[in-house]
Amino acid sequence: MLAIHTTTGSTYWTFMSEDQLFVISHNGQLSYEHMRENYLKIAADRSLPRTLNVLHDCRNGHFTYDIGQVQELVSIFEEMSLCFDQVVWADLHNQPKMTAYGFMFANLIDNPRIQYRLFSSEEEAMGWLTNKRVLAIKQLKVR
Repeated sequence: MLAIHTTTGSTYWTFMSEDQLFVISHNGQLSYEHMRENYLKIAADRSLPRTLNVLHDCRNGHFTYDIGQVQELVSIFEEMSLCFDQVVWADLHNQPKMTAYGFMFANLIDNPRIQYRLFSSEEEAMGWLTNKRVLAIKQLKVR
């Protein structure tokens, strides 16, 4: 397990090899710099599989960056995805602000190699990641 700690928050990474699932959990405040650092570290990690399946659990974290920085984070996220053949990313949220930011994030992604969905329950997210057909609560894109 890898941990990234700041004075206000922490991120924990675990790779579950039996499921080929990369689990990221956040605790505390998540700044723009913290999120950017996470994406850059993922891009640099050559031990991860080329098809990256991610459960990104934000239920114990909260974003402290401005909504205007979401587009910049999407750009960094899309650059990170270029290091992989495909990225399947399930975002798990339980707070209105975090869900709104995630919905905005999803609608700004414009890369066919990225599958990104928002979920409110771990069961739904895991079902989608393991290809069981479970409907994501926020999978519509507004254009």
